[in-house]
Amino acid sequence: MSLKNTVMSGMFWTFFDNFILKGLSFLTTIVLAKILTPADFGLIGSISIFIAISTTLVDGGLTSSLIRSNNLDKDDYSTVFYTNIVTSIIIYLILFLSASSIATFFNQKIIEDILKVYGLVFVISSLSSVQTTILIKELNFKKLAVLNIPSVVVGSVTALIMGYNGYGVWSLVFMYLVVQVVSALFLWSFSKWRPNLSFSFPKFKTHINYGYKLLITGILGNIFNNIYGVVIGRYFPIKVLGYYDRANTFSQYPATVLILMIGKVSFPVLAKYQDDITAFTLNFKKFISYSLYLTAPVMITISFYSKLFFVQFLGGEWRVAVPYFIILCYAAIFLPLHSLNTNALKIFGRTDMVLKLEIIMKVLISITLLIGFQFGIIGIVYSALVNSILLMGLNMYFVGLIIPYSFFEQFKSIIKIALLSAVLVLVFYGTTFIYPEIEFSIIYLSIFACFNFCLYIFLSKILNFEEAIFLFDIINKGIVFFKNKIT
Repeated sequence: MSLKNTVMSGMFWTFFDNFILKGLSFLTTIVLAKILTPADFGLIGSISIFIAISTTLVDGGLTSSLIRSNNLDKDDYSTVFYTNIVTSIIIYLILFLSASSIATFFNQKIIEDILKVYGLVFVISSLSSVQTTILIKELNFKKLAVLNIPSVVVGSVTALIMGYNGYGVWSLVFMYLVVQVVSALFLWSFSKWRPNLSFSFPKFKTHINYGYKLLITGILGNIFNNIYGVVIGRYFPIKVLGYYDRANTFSQYPATVLILMIGKVSFPVLAKYQDDITAFTLNFKKFISYSLYLTAPVMITISFYSKLFFVQFLGGEWRVAVPYFIILCYAAIFLPLHSLNTNALKIFGRTDMVLKLEIIMKVLISITLLIGFQFGIIGIVYSALVNSILLMGLNMYFVGLIIPYSFFEQFKSIIKIALLSAVLVLVFYGTTFIYPEIEFSIIYLSIFACFNFCLYIFLSKILNFEEAIFLFDIINKGIVFFKNKIT
C-alpha cells in the first residue's frame, strides 16, 4: 500500500475511533452537564493532574519504544507487558494511600473515595496496553476502532443511567472505569498475542533507556498541563473549576481528536523514513501545513458556538464558561503542531531534546501562570493561550536542529494559514456586531459557519495554497475510499 493510501486508511479509521466513538463519550458528558452541577465536574477536574501523572507513569514511554523499534520478538512485548502491570499496581497503591491527603488539600472529602475507585482504571488499562500498541504498530487502525465500539457504548449507557438516577459525580467515575474494563476484555478476546512467562532484563534496559526521558517529559507535561486545575481548585470555589474544566474539555476535544488522528498515523508512517532525512523532511512538511490548514478553521468555527452551547443548551448557570471556551479554542489550534514536532524528535531518538523542551516550557508556564493569577481566573485562561503559542515556537526551533526544516521555514509555512484564519475571526465578530442575534440561533450560526468555511477554502484556492489542492484530492479519494469500504 502506498504512503498516501496508508495515511488515508489510517486517518479514516482513527477518525472513526476518535471522532465517532470518543464523540459518543463526549456527547455523554454534554448530556451529563445538563444533569450534573459545575461542582461535580470541578471534582473530576481537581484530580485530573493525578490521573494524568499516573497514566504516564504506568506506561513509562515503553509502548512508544515498541512502536519505533524494529526486529522485536515476543520477549520485547512480554517484558513491557509485565513492567506496565507491576508499575500500575504500585501507582494505584500510592494513589490509594495518598487519597486522604489530596482530599484535604482541596478541602473536598469525597475526593478521597473518588481517587480510590478511579485508580483502578490504571491497573485495568495496563492489561491491554501491549495489544493496543501492536495494532498501532501494524497500522491496523480498523480493528482497533471496531474493538473500541462496545466499551464506549457500554460506558456511555452506564454513565447516563447513573446520572439520571442521581449518582452525581460517580456517573463520571464509573463511565471511565467501565470503558476500560470492557475495552480490556475485547482486546484480549480478539488479539492473538499472549505474553510469555519470561522477562528479559536486557530488553527492559533497552526500552527503558528510550522511554525514561519520555516518562520524565510526560510527567512534567502532565503536571503543568493540569496545574491550572490545581491552582483554580485550590484558590477558587470548586464550581469555578467546573466552569474551567468543561470549557477546557469541550475545547480540547476536537483538537484532541485531530491530534490523535494525526499523531497515531504520523508516528508510524514517518518512522519508516527515519533513515532517509530528505524523504522524512518532505513528508513532515506536509503533515505540518496540512494539519494547521485543517485545525485552524475548525477550532475557530467551534468557538463561534460558545454562547449557543453554554447559555442556550446547558443553561444560564454555565454562562461564565463562555469567554474561557473561546480563549481555549484559540489555544488548541496549535496543539497538533506540538504533537507532530514532538513525534519528529521521538522518531530520531532525541528524547533528550524532548526533555529539554519540556523543562524550558514548564519554566515559561510557571512565569505566565504567576502573572495571569494576578488578574484572576480570566488571566489564568489567557496564560494558557500565551503558553500554547510559546510552545509552538520552541517546538519549531528544536526540530530545526535535527532536520533541514528550520524555525523560519516552519514559520513561513504556517503564517499564511494563520493570517487567512484571522480573516474568519474578523468576519464573524464584524457580523455579530451588526447582528448579535446570530450567536443564539443554530440555523443562522450554521449557515454562517458554512459560509466562512467556503470563504476560507475559496481564498486559499485563489491564493494557490498547496493545502487547498491537497484538500480537494483528499475529498475525492475519501469518497472513493468510503464507497469501497461500504461495498
